[in-house]
Amino acid sequence: MTGFKRNAAFDTPQFLQQKWQRTPVFLPGFLPDFVDPLTAEELAGLACEKAVESRLVTSKDNSQWQLEHGPFPEQRFRKLPELDWTLLVQAVDLWDSGVASLKTQFDFIPSWRIDDVMVSYATPAGGVGPHFDYYDVFLLQGSGQRTWQVGQLCDSKTRIRNQSGLALLDSFEATAEYVLNPGDVLYLPPGYAHWGLASTAGLCYSIGFRDPSLAEMLEGFGDYLIAATDSDCRFRDSPPAIPAYAGEIDPLSLQNAFELVSKAFTKPASFASWFGCLVTRPKYPEFIQPMARPLQQAELGALLENDRVIRRNAGSRFAFLDSTDAGEVLLFADGEVFSLSHQLLDIVVEICSTSPLNNWSFPIEKMSTEGQRLLLELINQGSLVTEDAT
Repeated sequence: MTGFKRNAAFDTPQFLQQKWQRTPVFLPGFLPDFVDPLTAEELAGLACEKAVESRLVTSKDNSQWQLEHGPFPEQRFRKLPELDWTLLVQAVDLWDSGVASLKTQFDFIPSWRIDDVMVSYATPAGGVGPHFDYYDVFLLQGSGQRTWQVGQLCDSKTRIRNQSGLALLDSFEATAEYVLNPGDVLYLPPGYAHWGLASTAGLCYSIGFRDPSLAEMLEGFGDYLIAATDSDCRFRDSPPAIPAYAGEIDPLSLQNAFELVSKAFTKPASFASWFGCLVTRPKYPEFIQPMARPLQQAELGALLENDRVIRRNAGSRFAFLDSTDAGEVLLFADGEVFSLSHQLLDIVVEICSTSPLNNWSFPIEKMSTEGQRLLLELINQGSLVTEDAT
């Protein structure tokens, strides 16, 4: 695996306080001496796989773009010209451990905020047109050179033209331009228009973040509340008064109904449980496969003694909430919540960390019954996996 080390000159507190979600930032030499963790050929190989989400964008004079969706037959790449095309592959961090390790270089943002690492390969003059995203993204340049123009701040009212399935800006007004070489990074907050063009053939790594919309959260939390609400919780009249008009909704009835609904939404504990499940929901659930034969607690110790190691499923997502006052810790794993005693905090922190797991993290003979049960459940649901030691 390729090793990466963030530039020591990067001022993390200053970036978070002055730049994060505020303004675009060019970070030259963010990863000094950067070497690509995979090749363009390996990326193209992934784009041929049915289980991998990929796209191919070809263009003509940077004005006419054509979008194709993978998987692609190998011969498709042999027919491509030398210029004006870009291959984009989503969630390469699920398939390549070197690409996955890039995420640790952005550990100044909570790990549960990261969505995936998309990798693109562009030939000279290749690009996907002017657009904007609703999420934060770090654009890390690999091999080659790419020029990025940054433009106006956009929103849901910005005029978009659909070109072959690509949501491109109807107008683009460049306000800044940056030339990225290997190891350089361009940070873009949500909404900023941008347009990248490859000067020379090369790779770009897009570390994108999850930014659920208010509408998505209202819908999701609403569904959660509906499922948890008893059918006998209903609207009730206030002391009735003779209505002036038969069809009129009186202010007191309206207030009662509003308070009934509002009260359901003002439950911090319920929201915390739902939110943790939301942000750890796997992007590709098919990666999380339960054990065909559930492991029994008596088998756990023997499993780890037989040269087996525990690791996180590459597609799994973990987060936790430390409720010290309540004497518990909530662990979220792949959209599921585990309510645990606070004594398991160290184990939970280890599971949710970005550093590799090892068997020393789980001393079975010293773990409580609750700790062993947690480990067992995570293995059985597929969030943790065991494999032969190498």
